[in-house]
Amino acid sequence: MKVFILGLDGATFDILNPLMRDNVIPNITELCSNGTSAPLRTIFPPVTAPAWLALASGLNPGKTGIFDYINKIRTESNTFAPISSSYYKERAVWDYLGNQGYKVGIFNYPTLWPPPHVNGFAVSGMGGKSGNMCYPPELEAELHEATSGYESKLNLRNPKYKRDIDLFFEDINRIIKKQASALQYLVQSKTWDFFFAVFSFTDWMGHVLWKDIDEKHSLYDSMKSPRVKNRFKETWRNIDEVIGTLLSALPHNTNFISVSDHGMGPLESVFFPNTWLERKGWLKRRRLGWKKLFVENMTLFSEGSDNKYFNWLVRFLRNKLLKIKGTIDLIDFDHSFAYSPEHNTMFGCINLTKTGKSANGFKDLLIEAIKALPKTVKGVEQVDIFLPEEIYSGQFVNLSPDILFIVNDYKCTVEIDLHKKEFRTSPSLLMRTGGHQPDGIFIASGSVFNKMKIPQASVLDICPTVLSLYDLDIPSQIDGRVITEAIKPEVLDTLKLNIRPSRETSVQQTDEMGEENLEDMKKLLKSLGYM
Repeated sequence: MKVFILGLDGATFDILNPLMRDNVIPNITELCSNGTSAPLRTIFPPVTAPAWLALASGLNPGKTGIFDYINKIRTESNTFAPISSSYYKERAVWDYLGNQGYKVGIFNYPTLWPPPHVNGFAVSGMGGKSGNMCYPPELEAELHEATSGYESKLNLRNPKYKRDIDLFFEDINRIIKKQASALQYLVQSKTWDFFFAVFSFTDWMGHVLWKDIDEKHSLYDSMKSPRVKNRFKETWRNIDEVIGTLLSALPHNTNFISVSDHGMGPLESVFFPNTWLERKGWLKRRRLGWKKLFVENMTLFSEGSDNKYFNWLVRFLRNKLLKIKGTIDLIDFDHSFAYSPEHNTMFGCINLTKTGKSANGFKDLLIEAIKALPKTVKGVEQVDIFLPEEIYSGQFVNLSPDILFIVNDYKCTVEIDLHKKEFRTSPSLLMRTGGHQPDGIFIASGSVFNKMKIPQASVLDICPTVLSLYDLDIPSQIDGRVITEAIKPEVLDTLKLNIRPSRETSVQQTDEMGEENLEDMKKLLKSLGYM
């Protein structure tokens, strides 16, 4: 038994179905025709870091303690730390398989850094650092040799892309080619029984190009966008050819699964919760003295400019002169009731301060005020609220933000800047007009899978389904289920599908990654337009 999983970050049938109808992606079309396909519902929030961890582990964020890229490490604290591979240890599908003697391969898995010591090999994805990207360490040199210089990331806010979008396509197609070569090398030269690879560039294209591929988007340009859309299709054709070549290289009778961590859709606007909280009188600013003049007259904290020299000046003034790293440093926590912490802008969240938690009835008052936003803030049409105690389970639920929410059905980013207005009717970044949606993709093709479409599966189902195919017991702590309807009846009859008792795997919540790695993660998120 061999299983190969290919993750296409941010892929959605909203993009794939039109491409299949136009015969742009024949290999993906054939996989869907010959196997099982379904929308893959992600966890909340629909963010890369917690979603890929949920995919690997089958655990909801309340059990992993990961709700975002940067997470609270103690309940009564404003101390945060970035996600790392330690949160995957002994709870990921490759660990369950490796502990039973199966050889595993991992390629470009987001936030899986430092590279884990698995029974096989691992290549870190988003968040990985050159010089410490692979296990075993010597694999990094092999990848550089196989690709004439391995690459895995882009700065989506590079000002050259705003000037000339063709430069974005040049860069992304170069990375596609290099990653395809690296993956082909690993598949053909290494020993493996299970392989999990992820391509992140599918997500990048959705963020940057949505206004040009969606004729309904407010920024769609009837003169320029059609040409960009054609290049988008050409790039997907290249990706499909990579998948076709990969399928040809896989050992005979390998079962192939493709998944995504979330879907993708339009971004049209911005909501600024800290500005709203301040106007409600629930957030107070620190007294800044002479610094106030600079803070009020410069966009110091979002580094929202596409001019790299301006951004350098911003960082210099912020870090050296003002010694204020971000919006959070402007907040007077002792006299505030609530605030929105640093987080991925694809969703909204609010934490209560000690003052807010001790104020009788304040949380209920705040929730009602958020529900009323469509009536009180022009531009807000819909708000959906998620309370951690209602959507999560596990020992780390208390590390979640106190209140989570989305605005305008995911079409509005939620940003922490203390802006002049509570709401903005256009995206804050021209190079980020696509955002995350809850439904990704599930495609499974091979000798064990049925030919059918099913209504829906969950990212939490991938880990237990894979374990069942290897006839391994499924730990009882796992939240997902085996996608039995995707498996042929004659195969299903031979599987044990045993659930074994297990305790929640506890990962010590610490800031062991240090301040430097926290700042590196923030820098990465800003380059992707997530902060």
